[in-house]
Amino acid sequence: MGSLSNLYISQSYQSLIHLGNDSTASTSLVELQDGLGNDLGIAVNTRGDLRLDGTLSVQNLTVTGAVAIDTYFSASTPPYTNSTQPFFTDTVYVTGSYATGSYPPSIADVKVGWICNGINVTNGIVTAVSQSASGYYITMAGQFPQISQQYTFTGGISAPVQIDGDLEISENLIVSGTFDIEGKVVVNDNVRINGNLEVSGSQRNTGSLFVSNAISSSTITGIGNVTSFSQSLFAEFTNIENYTSSLRAAFTASGVNTIFTNDITASNIEVRNNLNVVGTLTANKVVTLIESSSIIYSSGSNILGDEVSDTQTLIGLVIMSGSASLTGSMGISNNLNVIGNISSSTISGIGNVTTYSQSVDARLDIVEATASLYVPFSTSVDSRLDAVEATSSYLNTTFSQSVDFRLDELENWSSSLQTNFVTQAELNAATASLINQIDTKLNTSSFNAYTQSTNTNITNLSASTALVDAAQEARINGLASLTGSYATTGSNTFIGNQTITGSLILSSSAAVELGVIGNSIYSGSVRGNVINLSISSNTASMDLSLGNFFNITLNAANPCRIEPINIQPGQTTTLRVRQPAGGTGTVQFPSNVDYPNGFQYSATPQANAVDILTFLSFDSSSLYYSKANQFI
Repeated sequence: MGSLSNLYISQSYQSLIHLGNDSTASTSLVELQDGLGNDLGIAVNTRGDLRLDGTLSVQNLTVTGAVAIDTYFSASTPPYTNSTQPFFTDTVYVTGSYATGSYPPSIADVKVGWICNGINVTNGIVTAVSQSASGYYITMAGQFPQISQQYTFTGGISAPVQIDGDLEISENLIVSGTFDIEGKVVVNDNVRINGNLEVSGSQRNTGSLFVSNAISSSTITGIGNVTSFSQSLFAEFTNIENYTSSLRAAFTASGVNTIFTNDITASNIEVRNNLNVVGTLTANKVVTLIESSSIIYSSGSNILGDEVSDTQTLIGLVIMSGSASLTGSMGISNNLNVIGNISSSTISGIGNVTTYSQSVDARLDIVEATASLYVPFSTSVDSRLDAVEATSSYLNTTFSQSVDFRLDELENWSSSLQTNFVTQAELNAATASLINQIDTKLNTSSFNAYTQSTNTNITNLSASTALVDAAQEARINGLASLTGSYATTGSNTFIGNQTITGSLILSSSAAVELGVIGNSIYSGSVRGNVINLSISSNTASMDLSLGNFFNITLNAANPCRIEPINIQPGQTTTLRVRQPAGGTGTVQFPSNVDYPNGFQYSATPQANAVDILTFLSFDSSSLYYSKANQFI
C-alpha cells in the first residue's frame, strides 16, 4: 500500500478520494473520484448507502441491516404503450424500447415475476414473455389490459457479486445476479437469490431461502442423493409437462370463448354459455330442457322417453333399416305393411307364438294331406260338373226347344181359348197339367241324387277352404313383432318407451319432422350433415330446410351475398366462412338477417382465415345473428 508520509500536496493530491460533486455529502448517492476527477465506480451518501458499479470482494463482511445486491429500478420511464394490434385478454403487446434512467431496462429485460401497473391492471404479476417479429407479448395472470394505454413494469436486472470471506446478515439478503461465497454465510432473516448461488463452505439460514434458479449439490440433507431425487423429480415434472401440454393442446382461448381441440376427461364441467361441438359429442346420457333445433342424424343406441306414460309422435315417414323391438304395446290405426318377418314370443289373441305356430304347422300339414285327398274328389266333382253342364246343355237345347214348342202350343191353345172363350177353370187345369209335366221332367231320382252329392262335396270343399283361409289369416295376424326392416306410411303415435337399436331414417319428398314431446335421452352421438354452399353470380343460397351446418369458401375477386331460404322456426344454424388461399373476399346478408347493435359481421380479411357464424330463428321470416368466432 502506498504512503503519503513526507509528500507535498502536489505529489499526493491525485491519490486523494473525494465526492464527485465537489460538495458536502447528502442523502443522495454521489460517486467518489480521485484527485484527477476519475470516477471510482463507488457511490455513497449520508444514510450509509453504498453502490458499487464493479465487483465487491471482502474477506469477512458483517451486515446488521438489509443487503440488496441488485440493480433495481422502480418503473419504466416513459411507460410502455400497449400496441393497437390484436392481443389476448391478459396480454400487453409493446414494441420498441422506452425505458430510461441510470440503469434502464429494455423490453427484453422484462422477466417473469415482475410487477405491471396501468389501466385495469393493478400489481399484475408477469407470467410469460414471448417475442414476435416487431415486439413482445407480456402476459399477466388474471389481468385485463386495454389497447393504446400505458403500463409500467417494476423489477431487477442481474449484477454479479463475489464474497471470498464470511458474510453475516441479520436481516434480508436479496441477490439478483451471481453470488459466489468462499467462506461462511449467516443470514438471520429472508434470503432471496434470483441468480446462481455457489457455496463451498457452510450455509445456515434461520429465515426463508427463495431460489429462482438452480441449486447444485451432490447430496442435500432431507432429500438424499440429489441425482436420484432429481431423476424422480424430472420424471414427475415430465408427467406434469405432458399433462399441461395436453391441456394446452386440448383448448385455446379466443376472446371470451374456450375452444377444446382434443378429448376432455373431467368429473364435472359447467358451461354457462354456448357449447359448440365441431366433432362428435359422445355421452352415456344427455338430458335436454329445451330442444331448439332439429336433430338430423343419430348413431348408436337411442331411447325415446323414460316413462310408460310418455308419448312420442312421429309425423311423416319413418324408415328403420335395422330391427325394431317393442317391449310395451303399440297401436296402429291404419294398415301395417311388413316386408320381412315379425318376431314375438306372445301375441294378444294368439298366445304363445311358438306353441301357436307349431299348432298352425300341424293344421297346415292336415290341410295339405286333406288337399291331397281332394284330388280324386275334385276329379269326381269335375266329371259331375261336366254332367251338370251336359244336362244344362240338354235343358238349353233339346229340352228348351221342347218347352218352347209346348209353350207355343200353349200360346196357340190359349189363343184358341181366348177365341173360343175358355173358362178360368179350364185354363187352370191346362196350367196344372203343364207344371206337372215340367216337375216330372226335372224331379227325377237320378238328377236329385246327383245334385245332393254335388252340394255335399261343395260344402266340404268350402269348409276345407275356410280352414286354410283361417290358418293363413292367423299367420298374417302373427306378424305383430317385426325384426329386420319396418316401414309405415301416414302418421304414427308411439306411447311409452321405444328403443331403436339400428338406424332411424326419416325421408319424404316434403319436409320431414320428428316431433318429440317430453324428454329425449341419447346414449350415442347426435350430428348433422354439413352442406357445402356454391356461389353462382356472386350469390349463395343457404336452404335451412336441408340442415343446420353449412360451409362456404369465398371468392377473392367479388363480394358474396348469402341468401337464407326456407327458414324453420326454432332452428339453430351454424355457417363456416373460409377465406381463399390467395386474397380475401367479403360477405353480405339480406335485410332479414338481424345483427346486435354495432356488431355487424365482417369477414376476417386474411388468407385462409375461418369464421364460425351462428344464427337463431323464431319464425320463418328472419334470422338473428348470434356470434362469430374468428380463427386465423
